[in-house]
This record gives sequence, C-alpha cells and structure tokens, in this order.
Amino acid sequence: MPDRRGQREDAGGRDSEGVQTKQIAPTIPSLLGLAPRSLAAVREEHTTVLPVR
Repeated sequence: MPDRRGQREDAGGRDSEGVQTKQIAPTIPSLLGLAPRSLAAVREEHTTVLPVR
C-alpha cells in the first residue's frame, strides 16, 4: 500500500542495528566504487561502511 509520499511501505525496510552519522562519510565513496579508507578520518576512527541492501 502506498504511503502519503506515494511510496510503498515495504520499499526501504528497517534494520534494528544502530547507525552512527559518521558512517555516512565512508558509505558514499563505497557506493560510488571508490575506496572509503582513502579518507583520513575513516582510517583514524576505524569507521565502518553502512550496510546497504
């Protein structure tokens, strides 16, 4: 059933695992096929990429 934005309710799904805002930084290069560890802060803070379905 579409929600008020016209999207299906099951389109994105939900995950109960916690997510940190800093995980966005390495996720974007990863989705673009680039190396997320090329970012100094990602290396220094051992930040992980968000799980993407």
